[in-house]
Amino acid sequence: MWSVTDTSGNSVTCTYDITVIDNIVPSVLNCGAGDQTVNVDANECNYTQNTTAWDATASDNCTDITITAALSGATTATGLTTLQGVDFNTGITTVLWSVTDTSGNSVTCTYDITVITT
Repeated sequence: MWSVTDTSGNSVTCTYDITVIDNIVPSVLNCGAGDQTVNVDANECNYTQNTTAWDATASDNCTDITITAALSGATTATGLTTLQGVDFNTGITTVLWSVTDTSGNSVTCTYDITVITT
């Protein structure tokens, strides 16, 4: 609120709102490990990812972001926050990482995981 008074004692005030809008999309720092080709696990018909090496990382000008993955193709899943522990079926699985901030700004990145039998 602003208030102005002249030398005669006349005064006026005004108020206004300031709206700050976050329109900056998050930044993907690392889109997992990129395209990968792996062999099935010993005595198995699939490959289990045992680390977080294929997980995306991101940042934003605001602090709160959500990072989730969706899998399509040979293996399907949605709403994953890590690929650690995921069993990938033989064939090609596309990994789609989505990063969204609290203002709804989002960015995506993708890569393929190919599981083969040798």
